[in-house]
Amino acid sequence: AAEYTKLLDGRVFDLIILGMGLDGHTASLFPGHDAALQTTQYGYVEVDGCPKPPPRRLTLTLPTINASKRK
Repeated sequence: AAEYTKLLDGRVFDLIILGMGLDGHTASLFPGHDAALQTTQYGYVEVDGCPKPPPRRLTLTLPTINASKRK
C-alpha cells in the first residue's frame, strides 16, 4: 500500500468507477472495518480480514476516492 501511495504522489484521479457489494461495501471498504474508518490518509490502504474472499485486498482510502474529479 505504501509503495502504491508513493506512485500516486498526491495526484487526483479524473474518474473512479465504483461498484457496491450486497452488504453495502464499495471499493473493499467494508462497513465497520478499520480501512473504512481511515478518513485522513490519502492513498492506498491494505484491507485484511475481509468478510468475503479474497481476505486481503488493496484499495484506495476514502479521502482518495472523495478527491476524484468524478465518481
